[in-house]
Amino acid sequence: MLQINMADVVNVIKSLVPYLVVIGVLLVLAIIISFAVNKKTVKNVGTRKLVHSETWLVALVAIVAAVSMMLTGPMSTLLNNASAQKYELSQNTVKKANQLAEDVENEAITLLKNDDSTLPLKSKKVNVFGWGSTNPVYGGTGSGSMSKQYPTVSMLQGMKNAGLQPNAKLSKLYTDYRKERPEVGMFAQDWTLPEVPANQYSQSLINQTKSYSDQAVVVISRVGGEGADLPTNMKSKDIKYTNNSKDYEDFQDGQSILQLDQTEKNMLDLVTKNFKNVTVVYNGANTFQFDFLDQYPQIKSLVWCPPAGQTGFTSLGRVLAGDVNPSGRTSDTFLKNLKQSVNYNNFGDFKYNNVDEFAQTFAGFTGKNETVKPRSSTTPRVSTSVTVSMRPPPRKASSTTTIWCVIRSVTA
Repeated sequence: MLQINMADVVNVIKSLVPYLVVIGVLLVLAIIISFAVNKKTVKNVGTRKLVHSETWLVALVAIVAAVSMMLTGPMSTLLNNASAQKYELSQNTVKKANQLAEDVENEAITLLKNDDSTLPLKSKKVNVFGWGSTNPVYGGTGSGSMSKQYPTVSMLQGMKNAGLQPNAKLSKLYTDYRKERPEVGMFAQDWTLPEVPANQYSQSLINQTKSYSDQAVVVISRVGGEGADLPTNMKSKDIKYTNNSKDYEDFQDGQSILQLDQTEKNMLDLVTKNFKNVTVVYNGANTFQFDFLDQYPQIKSLVWCPPAGQTGFTSLGRVLAGDVNPSGRTSDTFLKNLKQSVNYNNFGDFKYNNVDEFAQTFAGFTGKNETVKPRSSTTPRVSTSVTVSMRPPPRKASSTTTIWCVIRSVTA
């Protein structure tokens, strides 16, 4: 959801402080004068009443003036927004926007691996593993976040829209485990990755999934956006995270959020033990560390599905079903070790104490020499999220024209 910009709230409150101070001072003065003018100090009753009435009359006029200046000054924009006529998008505009979201996602979904032509899926029935399948990442954490004013198409609903039939009993396991995704926004971050521990999959459920379909899709999701750098060490003291099990830690010291956690590894062990052809769907904006792929020969295909917006997950369903060619291109290299990346080692908050060395003198517009130097305050944060590059619209696929190729292999 879009969030209130706390910086704007703080600025409004600060702008009201002078007016509130004036109002407070006037009230205090009026009270002091009222108590000071009493029977002991002023014997005449008429004089006392006159002073009291005049004092509160002057205070009231001044307070009204201060409130009026406050309403027509700092709070004018808020009042105008609250009282202005509201407009809604027409259904035709909403329909076109939804279609545009699907078209963009058609071009954004990227095929990273497809051994033995595992995709498109050979059956409409499919077992979708992973808690993220029931609560995927739709957008970013700031201006790219979603609005509840308009309905969103979930990942499972998007698959259904494409004619696929996700295993409802398996999905229920995840919705029963947790319904809401932990908050990761501009002003609060809970980096917990909900995932059902492997020992909570009953044998009867595993048997049911194997009889339901031999097609297995595993969803791994990660949130990333403006307002907070992604943790490069999940064991840092300032990182809020709750393990999925009391029996083990999800992350070890030094591991980043862009690596598999232990619960996800256990889930992959479980899935690959019971299914020979596994497709992994990575739902996130950042390049993930896929160093585990070689450990699971059963993972035949890998799809990168960026945050899909209001309706984009229908495109994922169509890609898996073979109705749309995944025409996306990688906008960054997927390294087996993210610590080898230059940007991974050079983003964050840094303070410089040698800015005087870089002072520059030049002639200004007036002809006088001016000297400037870099600011010594903390440098702005660099977001680690990436944007998927767009390509020409994908061709409509059929059983004889579908082109399933590897866009780029995961590199060492």
